[in-house]
Amino acid sequence: MQCKGFRFLLWGLLLMVYPDISWAQKSQLPPRPNMDLFHYANTTLLTVGYEAAIDSLLAQAPNFTSDSASMQDKGMYYQAAMTYASFAGRHSLALGFELKAFGKRKSEPAKLSGKVEVVPAGQYLISKYGQEPVIMFNEAHSRGQNRAFFRSILPALYEKGFRSLAIETLDYKDTLLQKRGYPLQSSGYYTREAAFGELIREAVLLGFELFPYEDTSWVKDDPRSFMEQVNGREKAQADHLADYLKKHPGTKMIVLAGHDHIHKSSRDEWVKMGERLCKILGRDIPSVECTVMQEQAEKSREHPVYQAVLDSFQISQPMVLLQNDTTFYWAYKSGVVDVSVLMPRTNDDLGYPDWMKASETNHTVLKLPLKVANSGRLLHIYRQEEWDKHGGQAVPVMHIDLNKKAQKLDLYLKKGSYRAIIADGYSRTWFNKKFKVK
Repeated sequence: MQCKGFRFLLWGLLLMVYPDISWAQKSQLPPRPNMDLFHYANTTLLTVGYEAAIDSLLAQAPNFTSDSASMQDKGMYYQAAMTYASFAGRHSLALGFELKAFGKRKSEPAKLSGKVEVVPAGQYLISKYGQEPVIMFNEAHSRGQNRAFFRSILPALYEKGFRSLAIETLDYKDTLLQKRGYPLQSSGYYTREAAFGELIREAVLLGFELFPYEDTSWVKDDPRSFMEQVNGREKAQADHLADYLKKHPGTKMIVLAGHDHIHKSSRDEWVKMGERLCKILGRDIPSVECTVMQEQAEKSREHPVYQAVLDSFQISQPMVLLQNDTTFYWAYKSGVVDVSVLMPRTNDDLGYPDWMKASETNHTVLKLPLKVANSGRLLHIYRQEEWDKHGGQAVPVMHIDLNKKAQKLDLYLKKGSYRAIIADGYSRTWFNKKFKVK
């Protein structure tokens, strides 16, 4: 990929399509914000809430996606929209915006030949890499499913002796996160997504030490060239991780990064964090890819091998594909990553994505008034203690988009006290109920 193509990938400028957001448009178009859309949506989320953040972006679409809009405007809009749709728990909406942001060519399923089998990803990864001192995983920033999978294998990784968890998005300023045991809106950019919040709660509860490792050298009006800034970030991340390992000899570390940062070799001038970290440590670090072999808004846009596997096997949990006893991985050449995890397609029969379940056994039924169930609004579920202490600055454990008119919701949550709220973030509250899960 050349530098120009890399920039297009970053800005999400491929295959743009005008979205259907008629329900969110107002009689008079809101003025174009005088700040970038991520800042605009972030400010809205922090002051008014999750639902207002995504609604504000939907209402801004004509300002950024018209025929006269620049490619940069369109790319920024779709990336912001997919991110905040994910934050609000609107998974299908996030997938649609992701497709518009990055585009996927239509493809036919691949032909699987020879001995083909799929095995549970958690068991496979623990067996193959459990003895390694460092493992790298990646996640897609608008995909809570990746984080839910990673949370599910944390206990097994802990049993294998891993004690340090490096998370790219953590904010250095939240020095009380470890002691508090749960994230706040200020703990990190992507950690405000519900599945990411649950990942952090689980990690601290198990005994992992959380470690932020993002680059802190960037400044406004940075004089460096675009590629110098990109590579400077990759180098800083690798240096921070290596420094931590040097100061904590003997620790076993898991690194969680976004997308391509875990790649161990490059085909252009963009040298990734994973490649740099391998060189600094003088060893090959297992790289587990989780962002390619997964569902798209349209099945025809999914990876050909992914389509073929899901056509051939009933998959209800993340799996690894073995072909003639060889581990399948997606990459443009060998040595980039070691294994690809295949994510099952989302089942939302419960009224929310099945991977949002925090427990398989702790079940409760939440009853909603008919008027609320038909509202089409977002239901936010918080841990009661976190809500009591922090209010809207807490991170929900789940959002449910009330678009199926269900008056009874089957919830699978960990034991404890919770608060279910439907409010507009200003002064109106339609539903507010405390409940317990036994």
